[in-house]
Amino acid sequence: MFARVVRVSIARRTARSRRGVARGATARAEDPDARPLDRRPSTLHRFYVDEELRANTTTRLSREETRHAAKALRLRPGVAVEVCDGVGRLARATLGDVLDGRFVVDVEDVRVDVDGRSSGIDWDVVCAFAGLKGGRGDWLVEKCAELGARRLVPLLASRSERRSTRGEDGEGDERRGRAGRWDRVARAASKQSLRARELAVGETTDVEALCREMAREREVGTRVTLLALQGGAPVVDVAREVGPRAMRAGRVVVGPEGDFTDEEVRAMIRAGARPIGLGTLRLRVETAAVSALAAVSALVDATEAAEAAADGTKRES
Repeated sequence: MFARVVRVSIARRTARSRRGVARGATARAEDPDARPLDRRPSTLHRFYVDEELRANTTTRLSREETRHAAKALRLRPGVAVEVCDGVGRLARATLGDVLDGRFVVDVEDVRVDVDGRSSGIDWDVVCAFAGLKGGRGDWLVEKCAELGARRLVPLLASRSERRSTRGEDGEGDERRGRAGRWDRVARAASKQSLRARELAVGETTDVEALCREMAREREVGTRVTLLALQGGAPVVDVAREVGPRAMRAGRVVVGPEGDFTDEEVRAMIRAGARPIGLGTLRLRVETAAVSALAAVSALVDATEAAEAAADGTKRES
């Protein structure tokens, strides 16, 4: 019952993210005026909007963003800013008047994060974090956004702690509980880290569904799955084994506080997961997830830097 409630409630919340990924992938084809995104950081203040950006149009900031711009930053009409739609489009814009408590924004040129690299790496974190207490789940969402994860997916395992997420109305409205807060944390962290695409917090899945997805991917070789497991091989060794091309896209899987059962571990390995170790010390769930993601991010960056250097050498010769 818990899983069903979470899936139904989060499904609505993730619809925008799914549509956004699809729109971002075809953004240049739909808008010939859009240019590739420059990865160099801008000095302009950045704000998120809830609609797809188009060049030479107007949009409006949310009331929350307007309050931040006017009161905290003391920005006034006529000031140049950046606006981002969270699905890969970024634009230089100018603040206009405040109407109904919201800044009107004149959108100028639009740039597109074509390959997604201006938002991080093409890796998901699948983690049994829904039962974490004391703000630890929020911390994980924030750090996954800052480290460039594509998506963070709550995982239900046999030993996951089932926590009630009922709102005041007693109807189990996940959006009014932690899931809605995760959205806000993900957006704030994505904005702070200058991502062009927001971190998506996906639907809750379980080990059985995850294994089915991994098995399908193994058949076509699209994504590698790294399973954080005590005694697993070092991440560097696994990366060397699968090769740099395979490491471009994948997922990190981290179990609950009580870890996975032996049966769950065997099922995931049969489906194609590769166990990785994260040292000899016992780590908390969120620490393990962030450690694995940071290691993968460093490996992907190092691989891309080496390939870029090799390409430069070839051109010079």
